[in-house]
Amino acid sequence: MAEAIEQLQALQALDLQLGECRKLVEGFPADLAALEQEHTQERSAMEQERERLAQLQKERRRKEGGLQDGEEQLKKSQAKLHAVKTNKEYEATLKEIEGLRGKNSSLEEEILLLYDEIEAAEAKLEEREKTWQDYERKFQEGKRALAERRDQAETEAKELEARRAELTARLAESELALYERLRRSLGDPVVVPAEKEVCTACNRMMPAQLYIQVLKNEQVIHCPHCGRYLVHLPVPANLPAPEPEDD
Repeated sequence: MAEAIEQLQALQALDLQLGECRKLVEGFPADLAALEQEHTQERSAMEQERERLAQLQKERRRKEGGLQDGEEQLKKSQAKLHAVKTNKEYEATLKEIEGLRGKNSSLEEEILLLYDEIEAAEAKLEEREKTWQDYERKFQEGKRALAERRDQAETEAKELEARRAELTARLAESELALYERLRRSLGDPVVVPAEKEVCTACNRMMPAQLYIQVLKNEQVIHCPHCGRYLVHLPVPANLPAPEPEDD
């Protein structure tokens, strides 16, 4: 195989690895932000459970206070019943007592219902607080894993850049410039295999004589349609499949 073709294939493999590393590094802030947003939402949900429980307990105390006041008023009304002097006052006091009893009875029912709600809210909060500890541990592990992956990608990127510099130094400036121009305009990969007289990137037929030259892998050959470098198999296994182009 022509040395230039081998160098271009090796360069493309490096660039693809380098692209993945850079993607990891550049995506780190967004990945971390998404993880922290989820953490904030989980914490907020737990705080809402705590707030709901606190509000239920506050409402229970308020109603219990109201019931206590109602019982005191009932006692006073019952005591007043013995001191009334007219039938009208007697009937009015009875009506007042009946109203207080009804109000107190309603409060008692509401308080009982609140006790049930509070018990359920306490159980729900207890369960969430238990799962929160596990979630917090996983969250911290996730942050560390993201940071480690970023650091590893940064280190690997530096190594790849050094290897790339060594490789590009051996390529002719004109060839390297063309390679970079093709990558900018067409995207990766730009070194692609030809199969059965067809460029696997643009899916177009090439002249039979040109395909014969590709099979030899003895010189740099470009697809007459899309301009990519054409090689005979095998090509590096980690190359992504090129997007088919419209005719």
